[in-house]
Amino acid sequence: MQQRSRSRVITLPRQAERRRVRLALAVGSAALGLLAVSTFSASEAHADELRMEPIVERTNVNMPARGMTMDRVRSAFGQPAGQRSAVGDPPITRWEYDGFVVYFEYQYVLHTVVKRGR
Repeated sequence: MQQRSRSRVITLPRQAERRRVRLALAVGSAALGLLAVSTFSASEAHADELRMEPIVERTNVNMPARGMTMDRVRSAFGQPAGQRSAVGDPPITRWEYDGFVVYFEYQYVLHTVVKRGR
């Protein structure tokens, strides 16, 4: 008598097989993406540090303070070397002195900027 070996073949329904394939692809894609991100992050990560000192500490230039009036600036620092008329709304006026430029909003100092050495 001849014995036949029985081997079983399990066939999965198509839907289950598709799920298994999708899961494998999703896991593989996620792993590849994570690898790419970690490699990029490790090789490209850097930072620049810029240290700045306040200009007032670096220069010994006496300048108008914020909030001073035009009359007070004129009496403390004299007549400016150049003046630009008001522009915009609110009106911004610019007075140029030898070492700095003063910007006014209406009649009050808004900013004072040190001129660069040329």
